[in-house]
Amino acid sequence: MCTLPHDLADHEREAILAHFKSLPEDVRTKNRIFELHLPDRPLFLIKHGSDALDEAYAQHFFYRLSCNDGLAPKIPRVFDAFSDDGFSFLVTAKITAPTLKDAGIAEEEAIGHAAHAIKWLLKQTSSVPKSVFGRISPNDVRVWHKFFKEQQAPRAFDSNNLLQYVKTAFKRCPGKQLDQALLTRLKDSFAKLSVCHSDITRENFLLDTNEQVWMVDFQHVSMLPTIFLEYVFFNVGEKFASDVGAQLGYQASDISNAMVVPSSMLQQRGGNAALVEQLSYSVGVRRDSSTRG
Repeated sequence: MCTLPHDLADHEREAILAHFKSLPEDVRTKNRIFELHLPDRPLFLIKHGSDALDEAYAQHFFYRLSCNDGLAPKIPRVFDAFSDDGFSFLVTAKITAPTLKDAGIAEEEAIGHAAHAIKWLLKQTSSVPKSVFGRISPNDVRVWHKFFKEQQAPRAFDSNNLLQYVKTAFKRCPGKQLDQALLTRLKDSFAKLSVCHSDITRENFLLDTNEQVWMVDFQHVSMLPTIFLEYVFFNVGEKFASDVGAQLGYQASDISNAMVVPSSMLQQRGGNAALVEQLSYSVGVRRDSSTRG
């Protein structure tokens, strides 16, 4: 896993922290992003939050892969990522371009641009270190995915523990138990991992004046069993994601369709904590024997 860039001087980091602290409390709470223009620097887009550093690892990782690849989407450069006084910040270049939602283009064109970016992202699966499962970060942190309550896993998982978690969620859904054939296929689906973007919306892609598409959200990018990629394409109620998945040749499966029921249970009943308590496992969450897609 690559190290984070630290291209800002100490006084520039101090200026970012001071500006952040000057923002009203309600603004800091509601908005995870703010802009800041420092002398002799481009306009910065700065994200703050408890997992800003983990998002920075993922964004910088894919940025480096994209730099010498003419087929890659554009990815904003990470200038710095740091923690100070209990706050964490991801500092990137501000890209002045409309989202695919606001670019004034046809729906089919928007789908094509997003599909191009996601196709490239998925092709980078083999470049992700084999020790990584979940967030593309050296830290053992919770993954973001719409299967989970409030889109975030209750804890860091390895492949085996995530499978047990999903199976336990099924058991808590009356009348929706998996038959043996489907259970076997669920287990098999965990044997292959893929890069997974779990928030495929028009707002997370920009289109500049050169018709180049930019990927600007890496909080929801992770390494997960391929069934979670199918799920986010076709089972989260987002037509745009479904259209992107279909253009890339994916289709919904009976397994991803079946996962809607336990996911709904988690959203409505808040079963995350209780389910975790039912599982007894060690914390070795980064070592994984699953194969890459």
